Amino acid sequence: MLRSLSVSNYAIIDEAAIELLPGLNVLTGETGAGKSIIVGALSFVLGERVSDDIIRKGADTCRIEASFDLAGSRLGLRMENLDLTQSGTSEVIVAREITRGGRSRSTVNGKATSIGRIRDLGNLLVDFHGQHEHQQLLHARSHVDFLDGFAHLLDLRETYSDRKRTLSDLAKRVSDLEQEIADINSREDFIRYEIKEIEQLDLREDEDTEIERDINLLEHAEKIIEAGREAMDAVYDSDDAAIKLIARAQTALQRIAPYFDQAGAMAESLDQADVIVQDVAQSLRDHLSRIDLDASQLETMRDRRAVIERVKRKYGETITDVLDHLRRLKTGVDNRGELELELSELRSDRDRLEHEVAGLAVDLSARRKTAAKRFEKLTRTELISLGIEGGGFRVVFEDLEEGDEIHREDGRTIKVGEDGMDDIEFFVRTNPGEDLLPLRRIASGGEISRVMLALKKLLADVDEVGTLVFDEIDSGIGGSVADVIAQKLSEVAQSRQVICITHLAQIAGPAELHLAVGKISVRGRTLTDVTEITGEARVKEIARMIGGRKPPESARLHAEEILKRSVAK
Repeated sequence: MLRSLSVSNYAIIDEAAIELLPGLNVLTGETGAGKSIIVGALSFVLGERVSDDIIRKGADTCRIEASFDLAGSRLGLRMENLDLTQSGTSEVIVAREITRGGRSRSTVNGKATSIGRIRDLGNLLVDFHGQHEHQQLLHARSHVDFLDGFAHLLDLRETYSDRKRTLSDLAKRVSDLEQEIADINSREDFIRYEIKEIEQLDLREDEDTEIERDINLLEHAEKIIEAGREAMDAVYDSDDAAIKLIARAQTALQRIAPYFDQAGAMAESLDQADVIVQDVAQSLRDHLSRIDLDASQLETMRDRRAVIERVKRKYGETITDVLDHLRRLKTGVDNRGELELELSELRSDRDRLEHEVAGLAVDLSARRKTAAKRFEKLTRTELISLGIEGGGFRVVFEDLEEGDEIHREDGRTIKVGEDGMDDIEFFVRTNPGEDLLPLRRIASGGEISRVMLALKKLLADVDEVGTLVFDEIDSGIGGSVADVIAQKLSEVAQSRQVICITHLAQIAGPAELHLAVGKISVRGRTLTDVTEITGEARVKEIARMIGGRKPPESARLHAEEILKRSVAK
């Protein structure tokens, strides 16, 4: 249930903090006082699309916060599973603000949350009925939910949906495997050509890198040999080569060692230089001896590089990629027999599961059609009692136009979707002599609200949405019909929180909480004020609803009588 609503700078509301109660809560006030603004604020916090012109004039930011209590509700567990409730509490606090420029921010229990998720959350928490877009009943897609809820078929439908999802996954695996085998069969000659093309090259890992290095060496061989020989002369071969100069330096140092203590150590240090120079000379000589100036070898390497680059362009960026491609090709051909065996087993599993899902869909449909007859009868009775004379109601079943075609065990095919094999829509007649029409084509907000009230009365024991908001529930009615609607609202409010904007005293009288909405002037600005009224103030407000702004004494007496009857009940 909605426990509280805090509104700041919304439309002509400066600041308002509203505490609500379980059961029936009513908002009353003169036309234009701003009653629907309160409902608009609740719609906004639950994800309704708005622009920044809803921000009160003179303010930069509008903020609304709604606190819900899910104690004792099945929704509490669902919210915990979605990680949308705080540990150890059943409270859910939804907040949203919008700034000039249209930037919006939403949170659930202090955590930033996307507007899409806020809307999904709002659909679980509140049903709006009346002049607002948030009217679940007008979407035919929701009608199957009403019928299944009434018929206690939600568990069976969940079983069906679970098996249907498993079937969809299995069917996709079959389709993917069929395509894989078909690709292998259709491309077998080409695949074998690719295998042969790669295998005959006898590629080695990193061969392309090695060839590139060798080609670079051979292309610059003359320069390398010339510079290498020059280096050999400098370090080893010439008369003044480094190796010889080091030897002369060592001899000189050894001659003065008896007189110069450090000379011996210096001579030993030159031993290391001698070793280094000899190692460099030997390494250089070895490398130079392996350089071949044969132009045919260079051309052979260039040809090999061209061949490797061609297969890399076809099969991968590196030789590793090419070899991986080769392994996949060979695996596909070699494993075709295993794939065909796996496909045969999957098809058998799919066929068995198809029969099971089809059986569940047929059973679900039959139960729905049986329940629909009773649902239609009870709904017609409720509509008539709510003042829709000549009211008619029918649950229309059609086969799905779009869906997955599956086979029943007897070989016949049916189309199924996520909720079964039925396309269900409610048809309604709200005036005598008219044809039954789809519920979505009803224009009157009051009629829509009364149809919803009738359905909610029937579904009170199974519906999970904890708060119903009715706007214009009393449009175009009065007298004894108003008494009946008031009674129905009270009955629904025994198991749900009901928030109702009303002009009828009969509806306002039984309310557990009565909020009066009016306009006040503050420093030249017109603002909406929301006040809980009790006692004498409530008598005066109900008298105004009966007799106008200046009600006669009879209106006051009638108001007192309505409140007494409500207390007595």
